[in-house]
Amino acid sequence: MKTKGMRLLLALGVFLFIFLTVPGNRNSVYAAGNYYLQINKGTNVVTVFDNSGKPIHAFLCSTGPATPIGTYYTSERLRWHTLYFECYGQYCTRITGDILFHSVYYLQYGDPQTQSYSAFNRLGTMASHGCVRLTVADAKWIYDNCPLRTKVVIINGSAANDPLGKPAAIKVDAKKIMGWDPTDPDPRNPYASTFPSIHTQAKTTRIRYGTTFSPLAGISATDSLGNDISGQVTYRGAVNTKRLGQYTLVYYVRDALGRTAEASVTFEVVDMKKAVISGVKKRQTKEYASVFKLRAGIRARTVDGKNLTKKIKVKVVYPGSKKARTFKKKKLKLSKLGTYKIYYSVTNPNNQKVTKKTVRITVKDTKKPKLTGISPAKTVEYNSTQNLMANLSAKLVSGKNLTKKIAVSVREPQSSVFVQLKLPNGSSKAAKAYTFTKTGTYEIQYSVSNPSNMAASTVKSMMVSVVDTKEPQILIAEDKSLQAFVGETYDVFYGVTAKLISGAILEMDKVSAVLLEKPSGSKAEIIEGQLLFDMAGEYKIEYRAVNPASNLWAKPTIITIVAEEKEADSTQREDETEAVSAEQPALTERPQETGGVTECETMPQM
Repeated sequence: MKTKGMRLLLALGVFLFIFLTVPGNRNSVYAAGNYYLQINKGTNVVTVFDNSGKPIHAFLCSTGPATPIGTYYTSERLRWHTLYFECYGQYCTRITGDILFHSVYYLQYGDPQTQSYSAFNRLGTMASHGCVRLTVADAKWIYDNCPLRTKVVIINGSAANDPLGKPAAIKVDAKKIMGWDPTDPDPRNPYASTFPSIHTQAKTTRIRYGTTFSPLAGISATDSLGNDISGQVTYRGAVNTKRLGQYTLVYYVRDALGRTAEASVTFEVVDMKKAVISGVKKRQTKEYASVFKLRAGIRARTVDGKNLTKKIKVKVVYPGSKKARTFKKKKLKLSKLGTYKIYYSVTNPNNQKVTKKTVRITVKDTKKPKLTGISPAKTVEYNSTQNLMANLSAKLVSGKNLTKKIAVSVREPQSSVFVQLKLPNGSSKAAKAYTFTKTGTYEIQYSVSNPSNMAASTVKSMMVSVVDTKEPQILIAEDKSLQAFVGETYDVFYGVTAKLISGAILEMDKVSAVLLEKPSGSKAEIIEGQLLFDMAGEYKIEYRAVNPASNLWAKPTIITIVAEEKEADSTQREDETEAVSAEQPALTERPQETGGVTECETMPQM
């Protein structure tokens, strides 16, 4: 019975084998097709070539150590086939002996949802017992397109032998033991309705102007199986961050199943910065009463270069004030000392942000003061007292009174040295009551400095001519003889001088003598300063002197000379005359005083 039973089982097995290999489950087409296949054990890549040698497809595979090297021809095709260790494959094509092309193995015969996921995820690596494992889609392509007797070349090469490169691996959920092959075209395959997707939710669409933009930053993608394939995303379009506006980029991705996804993102390049105001000098010093050009050299631009200069608003705070005034004029006259504050502002129309700049202008008066009330020249009376500060005024250009700071110096006639009468901030008593004690020309020098800039000084001079215009005085020497003898000649100017109040001696041509009275019948006259007494009696002489500076005459001075007859005889008188002549100068000579020095001058003959 046991023997008979074993025979029945063997017969059943043969029957099943024949059944599985009868037409409909075994395809026996022997005509060579349009392709030949290359299996590269070194890279686990199958390349399909057409008969001209052009590569047209590349499949990821798993070979094994037992996969033979050489050239073979396919000999059989099997829709489902039992493999080693009670596992099964779809779309099998026999290469040689037990070496087949087939799908990744299944744990249950004919059940497409029992494929080993661990084996599937090893595609692209050496993992089989010698067969060439493929995805269902790739195994089916060979099954459908490569008839029996198709040439198969197996090599142990490198990537250089794979003209189309190595395809990307498809990965299924490694946490699962088994499931559907994602490439299986069976309409029941749940993966048939899954597609890759591109995720852009985390990507900001607003880009700051001028920043570096990475189009793929923040863009992610998953394939039809939920695997991350962000690195495979490509895009079309460009974003110019140097130009404001909107830009649309179209992102693409294609997964290993050949399925694609597309997404569009619109980016907007925006100006997030304040406008730039240039040309502003924060602190400046200007001269009082100068004109400041508020907009000269001031510019405003947005970050993308839009000119906003005309949009700049200007406000001014004057020294001593807290109120800012809107200023529309282009020029500001700096008419106050102190610090002006000038506020510039402009609004960026791209984002309404306001840019502000402040200029502080310190206004100073550093120019020479104005010194007024000084006559370039004047004439004063000798020995008069004058107020040298009268009518003087000193002011800064800004109006500050500096009169008390005027310094006064005097240079007297015939001197080269200035003597200070008043220092700045010193007592002005000496300058207000100065007595001119010398005749001639004085130079009065006035000076005043700007306290903010001592180098800025104003110096003016007044030339003062000091003259003596008063009546002169006539002086008669005490030894002038008031007695004479008839027949004598008398020098009327002997012992007579005239001088001014200042002490200056007048030239004798400014002194005159007039014979007012003489004895009755006398014909005496003063000729060239000589008077001949021709008769006995009284002779009255009136002396006058004139001040050449004013033509004022001195009060007349009158002297009386008594002429007497000589009592002695002529001989005796001659002897006496000779004796007198020996003791004193002849009456025909008279001394002349010039400048305080007495000189003798011979009178011309009458």
